[in-house]
Amino acid sequence: IGVNGHLAFNVPPADLAEPDVMRVVQLDPRSRQQQVDDGLFPVVDDVPTRAITATIPTILSAERIFCLVSGDHKAFAVSEAIHGEIGGSRPASALRAHDRVTIYLDEAAAANV
Repeated sequence: IGVNGHLAFNVPPADLAEPDVMRVVQLDPRSRQQQVDDGLFPVVDDVPTRAITATIPTILSAERIFCLVSGDHKAFAVSEAIHGEIGGSRPASALRAHDRVTIYLDEAAAANV
């Protein structure tokens, strides 16, 4: 779950019924900054501008889904995914449409749950 509510780089507004299995996406500035904040890249200029991602239907087709989220910078997005309306403005909320999802949160990410 990303800071903007994205799920696997399916950023808002996301198509929860995307027909493709995978797609290439342009990473928005918040997603790129998150990669730095998560310690995956030293600076934003090192973060790729595009990524390959599984679409929401592809993710939901899994028998089981495990989601790990850490950091206080994701607390609002986690709360919205769990308690907000399910829809493309909160792509991670689509996880609630699956009956075998386990979300692991550290204390910081769980602050608003």
